[in-house]
Amino acid sequence: MAQSEKAVVTALMGRAFVNRKVDSKPVMLEVKKGDTLFEFDEVFTEVGSQLSMRDSYDHDFHLSGSGYALILNRAIELKGGYLWVRSYSDRDEKFNVSTVNANTTYDNADFIISFDQDSGKTQLMSLKGQVEFANMVHSYLKYEVPAGKFSFISESYEDGSPRMPTPTGESTYRKVISLFDGVDKDFENKTKRQIVKKESPKADDRTPASATSPKTVSEPGSIIYVKESPKIIDDSNMIDDIGRKLASESMKKISAKKKFKPTYEKSSGVQVKVFGSHSNAGNRMPASVSNMKKKETMRGPASLVSPVQIKNDPFESSLLIEYKKQMRHSNEVNSLIKELKNYDQDYKESY
Repeated sequence: MAQSEKAVVTALMGRAFVNRKVDSKPVMLEVKKGDTLFEFDEVFTEVGSQLSMRDSYDHDFHLSGSGYALILNRAIELKGGYLWVRSYSDRDEKFNVSTVNANTTYDNADFIISFDQDSGKTQLMSLKGQVEFANMVHSYLKYEVPAGKFSFISESYEDGSPRMPTPTGESTYRKVISLFDGVDKDFENKTKRQIVKKESPKADDRTPASATSPKTVSEPGSIIYVKESPKIIDDSNMIDDIGRKLASESMKKISAKKKFKPTYEKSSGVQVKVFGSHSNAGNRMPASVSNMKKKETMRGPASLVSPVQIKNDPFESSLLIEYKKQMRHSNEVNSLIKELKNYDQDYKESY
């Protein structure tokens, strides 16, 4: 029985392989650009590779690196990785891309679908048109995902029900798009994407309650003059300031009371007598100089002869200094001796 052709490889970056049955035996073949893919072919891509294929219904499929997909009739089963699906014409027909737990139905749409084998999570990001996103087992659990929004299905989230479509952030969109190299992105300019950009919150412009909003004039070329409302001055604060200034000025005018200070410019002629012991002014020492006691010389016996002081030469004096240095221990040796003594004492006390 001859196999039916389903797609043709239009571009290939890196390496890709196909698992195909030949004479009822599975055979692994390396895929090249221009090869034909048949029904029930399993396509694999290496890490960092990318495979692009086109079917007979004017649909383009881009499988990213580490991707795993099964080619079927009017459908593709994604078993791992990211798949970008692009449909260019409206045929009023339904096509499918499915995973283990999700199924997408589309006609004229542009979307990216992914499946994580570890977590069992299927994610869908719609770029153009509408895509029906439903649970694989319970088909009534579904949502219509419009352009610029995304959704996902996971068994750990509401028993496999699709999440309500939410707007796609700009950073998320750029990260997913960066997985595909060499893919034409002209649809960004031709169509209106509804990708949400994060904007910094603007501070509210608070206007005075007394100011009225200016009336807009519909006539072109007219100029609107906005007059500022008169400011209300608080008289209580002004009165307090004036009172403080007057009080400070009045305090400066009050002269301080003068204290009596005797002056010695003119002599009164009164005789001053001083009673007490008389002392010689010439023998008086200054207060800053302390009295020094004279050392008394001790007289020795006449029979004792004073020792003779021998003056050493420079060589002998330097030799004596070095000898005294060698007799002393250094600080490190002294500290080591102390530690050994302490250790010996502790050892004797313990035993």
